Amino acid sequence: KAWINQSGLHFDDPLEDFPTYPGGRTGMFDLSTGEPIKNSSAGGPVFGFVIAAASDWGSGTGEAGVLSSFMEADKPALTMHLGDIYWVGTPAQFDSNMLGIAPNKQQTGVKFPKGSLGTFFMNGNHEMISGGTGLMKNGFGYTGQKTTYASYQSDFWRFIALDTGYLCYGSFPPFFSEFNARGARNLANETDAFQPDQVFEWLRDVVKIGDASDTRGIVLFTHHQPFSDWEAVYLGTAKQLQELLPEGKQLIWFFGHE
Repeated sequence: KAWINQSGLHFDDPLEDFPTYPGGRTGMFDLSTGEPIKNSSAGGPVFGFVIAAASDWGSGTGEAGVLSSFMEADKPALTMHLGDIYWVGTPAQFDSNMLGIAPNKQQTGVKFPKGSLGTFFMNGNHEMISGGTGLMKNGFGYTGQKTTYASYQSDFWRFIALDTGYLCYGSFPPFFSEFNARGARNLANETDAFQPDQVFEWLRDVVKIGDASDTRGIVLFTHHQPFSDWEAVYLGTAKQLQELLPEGKQLIWFFGHE
């Protein structure tokens, strides 16, 4: 009931423009240092590196706080949230459920743990219900990131975060043109969760994910699932990757949503 009410209040909040890296930034980072790198083949050696990732964590509940303490106990260098802040990812909900800011005098906030080298918030469908402002203003302010996609690279692995959230809701029928003009999200019209064109081009031209001579392993992180034993699947990103990856290339894929 709360999700339905919140969705009705925020589905036509202003839609944030899709964020891309500013000039000179590649969106690739050395895994061992967190520093930006320019060459797709770059990435130094790492040993004992811990990545702590969670999805659909942003509930603001006591259980989320317990999981946060478990993540912190592993002393991660990089922490990642794979998307979904409840109920609909508004700025206020980001403040209380991710940044640890108390929403009122009777409640406490819950803070997502930071890694020693970095923290990355990915996009989910709940963030996009309210147009992405909570993530791209409040969330980015907490993590320091510029966009919703990135590649963290070592000498043997590439850990790539993608955005299946931004395009996960389609438009309204033509007779609701005023909603479409405002960029409102039709929650009854789910898409196949494709990557925006900017991300597809980044994977192809900057990350060079199709370079057959690059034999490093690839670990993907998305919000939406490409396969499931229980729910619908979202194959948009998988189909795009099929266009880009060398024939026979295998990868590891972590996701949330279901």
